[in-house]
Amino acid sequence: MNTRYLYLVALSLIIIPSIFFASFVIPILYVRVGYYFIIPWAFLLVSSVNTLLVARSIDPGYLPRVIKKSIDDTTVDMPLDNNNNSNSNSTFLDIETVSSDNINKALDTNPSSSSDSISSFEQQQQQQNPNNIPIKKKKQSKKTININGESITIFYCKSCNIYRPPRCSHCSECNRCVMEFDHHCPWISNCVGKRNYRYFVYFVWSAVGLSIMTMASSIVTIIKLTNEQGSFVSAVAKSPVALLLAGYAFLLFWTLIGLGGYHLHLICKDVTTREDTTDLSKV
Repeated sequence: MNTRYLYLVALSLIIIPSIFFASFVIPILYVRVGYYFIIPWAFLLVSSVNTLLVARSIDPGYLPRVIKKSIDDTTVDMPLDNNNNSNSNSTFLDIETVSSDNINKALDTNPSSSSDSISSFEQQQQQQNPNNIPIKKKKQSKKTININGESITIFYCKSCNIYRPPRCSHCSECNRCVMEFDHHCPWISNCVGKRNYRYFVYFVWSAVGLSIMTMASSIVTIIKLTNEQGSFVSAVAKSPVALLLAGYAFLLFWTLIGLGGYHLHLICKDVTTREDTTDLSKV
């Protein structure tokens, strides 16, 4: 199923009821109550729409793919150590499609060790392959690296041609590897990952608040009209939209409150949905 434009449906589920609310409920509510309900409702409406669009448009944390070239490639593990101290912790870097340009770019963050690393690499390659015959080395499906004194197993992604860093996963829907991948949300037509997770949570809770304010305002409107008209039936006849919006907001509230509560639970545990549902240990 193509979910590319499903976020427009989510927007419609927010904006269309809000138009009816502003057209039929706010005029009645303002005369009898004032701005007490209208101002927070308007704020939550703007917040819901804004955070949805931001979560939809922002990069969730995609990792760049490595495009395979026509020449054979290999993989080199190079320790990057700014202090040149053999006892310090080192982080290993994957370099795909090895060339001098790629190596220089990869070692820009550590110029002091770049010349030694390149020289050592070239000598090793010359000894193993004196005739400079292209050699293709098969990628390992996983390997172990050292991060802050801990041995971490990372896995190779055949689709993106990279070794995925810890807490990164490949999204089958987007066909990209995402840092701190949480899940793919069809309602925002985007992955939820490291860079847009906060906006996704803001959106969920803004929508919860909007549904509460819509429901409360509609109920207050019906109560005020009931007192004026003398019966509930007369009040509903005068403003049927208020009753419909109260029911709609109630359904929206119960749909989202569980999701919002679950993500607060994940935030407290400092894990993602994927890690929680698959029982993966966090690095």
